[in-house]
Amino acid sequence: MKKRLLLLMAACCLSAGVHAQQMQNAVIKFAVYSYNVGHFSKSHRPRRGAAFKFWNTGNADLIIHDVDPLCGCLSVQWPRHPIPPSGSGYVTVIYEGRDQLPHYFNKMVCVNTNSNTTKHVRLSLEGEMTE
Repeated sequence: MKKRLLLLMAACCLSAGVHAQQMQNAVIKFAVYSYNVGHFSKSHRPRRGAAFKFWNTGNADLIIHDVDPLCGCLSVQWPRHPIPPSGSGYVTVIYEGRDQLPHYFNKMVCVNTNSNTTKHVRLSLEGEMTE
């Protein structure tokens, strides 16, 4: 009888702990997931970019662990501090066309977070660089 009671209590505590973990979750939502910088001249201004605004719509602090540019022609900036629930911030993505040939591009970055529902988010930056 004591063993059953002890097992029941342990199961209840474990269940409550798992439920509390599920209740606390950060969720990242972006205003837009892709941005078109349009046509631009390589000789005039070869750097173009966008600031992707996001919100933490969850109920726990959002942490962006890393933003991985999937191309060497991109540079990225993001908040290194936790974003509280209902807080917001920006992930800035810059395309550096100085060493690139004129062409249409569609480049992506992967945003890696602590969210259970949206651990990895892809953002895209596209445009066309001419001579």
